[in-house]
Amino acid sequence: MYLNDCFMHMLIHIVICRWNTAAPDSLPSCMRSCYNALYTITNEIADMAEKEHGFNPVNHLMKAVCYRIVFFFLALLLNSIDPHINKNNF
Repeated sequence: MYLNDCFMHMLIHIVICRWNTAAPDSLPSCMRSCYNALYTITNEIADMAEKEHGFNPVNHLMKAVCYRIVFFFLALLLNSIDPHINKNNF
């Protein structure tokens, strides 16, 4: 069970870091809908910022989302090694 969870987290991370509409085809349907929502919302935020400030931060937002998922994945792995690790550091 645990290895399957780790695999699914790695898969969603890889797909999010690709950041295109064709990427979620390899995901299960529940993760596909989450990816599509994240993709849509992030692009809408970038479009609003571009209209207001003349700068499209979509690349910065993509990297931030990707890094956050990496840190979440690391926390998941560390928690499996030692469940007493302070989760507030993540």
